[in-house]
Amino acid sequence: MAISKKSAQSIILHSFPLPGPYTGQTQLHTFATIDDVMWYYQLFESPDGTPTGTVRNYFDVQPNRNTYATRDDLYLIADVSPYLVSGTAGYGIDPLAVDASLIGWNWSLERIGQGTRNVDVVYVKTKVISGVLTDTTKDDTDATGWRLLIGGDLVGPNEEWCIHFLPQLQSVVSSSSTNIISAIRVLTANVTLDNSALRQMFWLKGGAGYFEVTLPDLATIPDNEPIYFESSGGSHVNVGLKCVAGQTIQWYKNAADLASDTRATRIILGQEERLAICKVTLDDSSSRYLLLYGGEGAQAVGEIIMDYSKIPHNTIPAAGQILSKTTYARLWEWVQNLEAAAKVSPGSYDTVSVLDGINYYVNRGKFSDVDSSSFRLPTLIAGSANGTGFLRMVDGTTRLVASLQPDGVPDHQHEQTIGTLADAGLGIFGEGAIRDKGNYNSHSLHKTDLTGKNGLIVGSVFQNTEKSTYEARPVNVGIYGLIRI
Repeated sequence: MAISKKSAQSIILHSFPLPGPYTGQTQLHTFATIDDVMWYYQLFESPDGTPTGTVRNYFDVQPNRNTYATRDDLYLIADVSPYLVSGTAGYGIDPLAVDASLIGWNWSLERIGQGTRNVDVVYVKTKVISGVLTDTTKDDTDATGWRLLIGGDLVGPNEEWCIHFLPQLQSVVSSSSTNIISAIRVLTANVTLDNSALRQMFWLKGGAGYFEVTLPDLATIPDNEPIYFESSGGSHVNVGLKCVAGQTIQWYKNAADLASDTRATRIILGQEERLAICKVTLDDSSSRYLLLYGGEGAQAVGEIIMDYSKIPHNTIPAAGQILSKTTYARLWEWVQNLEAAAKVSPGSYDTVSVLDGINYYVNRGKFSDVDSSSFRLPTLIAGSANGTGFLRMVDGTTRLVASLQPDGVPDHQHEQTIGTLADAGLGIFGEGAIRDKGNYNSHSLHKTDLTGKNGLIVGSVFQNTEKSTYEARPVNVGIYGLIRI
């Protein structure tokens, strides 16, 4: 017999030959110093005592969670094996000569050369009740033999039969381990975990900006066994925890996915973030990973933060810089799900709109997909980080963080007269003063007589002042504008 990890069934890790002769005896198989994970058990009919040949039985087993009792196939030869006599209609049909070793086991019957027999059609299981041989059900573990049902069907001389036993399962309440976390392992690069990951803590310390950890195949692990992850240290910005193909985590990227079948196939962690997951099997027999705790950082990605410091965890100044889609995988994944109005094509980021002679970069408040490997952040405010404690403004000036800038009242256009009009009673200005925009010279103005008299030209001095800035600036304090990555 042999065992291998459920996640790598072809790799035999422990095996040993079973003692003969094979007469249906109970075997106790004890393995020391093996991981408390799901294992794949195989029973071989081997020509040389090695784990090769024909597989006669196989099943999954998890040490310290469930105890399995297994039994080798029982091979019978008519007139050679006890309780099987040629010319009779079955096995152990004499109430005084039944096979009590079958009690406690569920089994199926094979007629060598003809295959597995159909219970309750070709044969029926039997047991002795009050000294009388009685037919019983196919799942009765107190059966001590069988009886052939088809008329004239008898056991032939030297005919071979085989009884195949199902394993017995006994559940135990607790594991031999009392530790919530059985071990801590450091991961620094791409890796695929197997079922030995259960109840372990994985310390994620990447050697590059991004790496991925593939979670164990759900088919190889039991329910309710947690796996822990701690992302801290190393050089990584993000680390992805992804499922194998076709499997999911019960976690949603955004509110639009709630109450739907849209579940995540990957959760990305930043620095100083942690989470725990476990497998859960639903009533429809489908399985997925359940998030036990964590994931808050992944939900907050894209958040705008105003801070006196530019070094809070998992943030970056939003100053129009170009970032790697791989290194900043979580933010890029979030950007792809934004509304179209928040994004702009690569060549349109620096589009200029001119208003009153002033250039406005109308798309710098948007994200831009630069190329296949990079994207650009928006410029959210006029100041961006520039060295320790300083902000560099769009106009090229610098200022200290937390410095106050007073109200800025811009120059703007007013029309004002200098001197006295010839006759205030002559009326008001006519259809408008003739002005030369930007020229500060005096002009002649046309006055209209409201009494019907002819209009007069009066010599008044009128000054026109052109504005030099176009936006009011409220009082403000210099501060860093950051975005959650």
